[in-house]
Amino acid sequence: MNKILRRSSRYSKKVAKFFLNMCDLIMKEIFTFKKTLMGICLVLLVTLLFVFGKDMISTTLAKTVVVSEGEIIRRVSLHTALPQEAPTSIVRVKDAETLRTQHIFYKDIKEGDYIIIYTNRVIIYDLRTDTVLGEKSSQ
Repeated sequence: MNKILRRSSRYSKKVAKFFLNMCDLIMKEIFTFKKTLMGICLVLLVTLLFVFGKDMISTTLAKTVVVSEGEIIRRVSLHTALPQEAPTSIVRVKDAETLRTQHIFYKDIKEGDYIIIYTNRVIIYDLRTDTVLGEKSSQ
């Protein structure tokens, strides 16, 4: 009986050792797979950011750049003579398509442009390119 117990004990130790080795091997494979999968995801993410990120950032910055009214007037005055009076309003264009349909004067206007309105004059200014797109006088 002792002989059988010793053999079964050795056998169970070998089986337990075998299962422990298999568990270690499986865990190593799982970690390797996770690392590989994370690496692939990281490369894919970086690629997507590179391809689409540039356009997204430049578009977002172009729409969100806001400058003080004084700075807009200063920049416009470098391109054209302005009246001595202060403008009645300075409006940032949000719906360019509607403006284009209202009057031919707005044909080149884009979202983000500024319309500077004086009592007898209207100026369209593109901050992104620092250019005056149009001027209209009521005199």
